[in-house]
Amino acid sequence: MRSLLSAAQHDDILVLTLGSDDGFPRLERGILAEIEEQIAQLSEQRDLAGAVITGTERAFAVGAEISELASLTPALAFEFSLYGQSVMWVIANSPKPVVAAIRGYCMGGGLDLALACHARIRVKRCGLCSSRRKPWYRRRLGRNAAIA
Repeated sequence: MRSLLSAAQHDDILVLTLGSDDGFPRLERGILAEIEEQIAQLSEQRDLAGAVITGTERAFAVGAEISELASLTPALAFEFSLYGQSVMWVIANSPKPVVAAIRGYCMGGGLDLALACHARIRVKRCGLCSSRRKPWYRRRLGRNAAIA
């Protein structure tokens, strides 16, 4: 399944919607590059006040595309990890607010994406999952972030 990112302007808000045919958007390298580009452009556009990142009803984002990772050498996998962290840094340090609107599952790199945003809004029934030992508390990007 291939994931996609659509961008639309709603009043003065940039809405970035992650999607895929199966309803479980994955953070492929191309998707990360598109997110990075959109957030970088956000800061330059005077007519935009901020951005919202959302996914499908089934999932906000479910992390990396495993088939994409499986073909990487250890060195390239490390490079991909650093690139993902740099994209999260761009979001976290955006001069304009970026909000994660979470419906459905939010797992792995998807949770990293949500935590990189300045704020998170979630529906009552959503699944937040991390592969770390403390799933609701993560140390990311030099600051602490928690989801209650």
